[in-house]
Amino acid sequence: MEYPSRYIDVLIDDDSWSDFDYSYLDNITLMIFKHFGYEEYLFEVCLYLTDNDKIQKLNLKYRGKDTPTNVLSFEGDLEFSKETPVLLGSIAIAYKYSFDEAKASNIAFKDHITHLFIHGMLHLLGYDHIKDSDFEKMKSLEVLFLNQLNIKNPYEE
Repeated sequence: MEYPSRYIDVLIDDDSWSDFDYSYLDNITLMIFKHFGYEEYLFEVCLYLTDNDKIQKLNLKYRGKDTPTNVLSFEGDLEFSKETPVLLGSIAIAYKYSFDEAKASNIAFKDHITHLFIHGMLHLLGYDHIKDSDFEKMKSLEVLFLNQLNIKNPYEE
């Protein structure tokens, strides 16, 4: 499934993703860009939809953790251009890990992927969650965007 996108270049290397309609993520990217006042600039985000084995290799190589994870983000350039698209960065999401998390948390898979994508986008925009105060700031932005999409706060019990 291929969709024209203003912002996202998708690479899929796991057949589990073949029926997933990721086209809506472009509108989420625009929503985030509008929130920060970036909508007039040209950015590109690489979205890598993969499996547990490949994300585990990335996690080991770049974070020193030999375990699969749900989402990884790799920052590119946070430069601003109205003429030339700038690679904001890459977001990798593992299907099975994310699917299992969604199922265990009784969250719709699409809603969970939306949350992971928003989380990844915030990392590309310079947010992190190393310190508790940074985590709270990032979490509040995630919840704000999810609320705008009528998606339940995943941090609530």
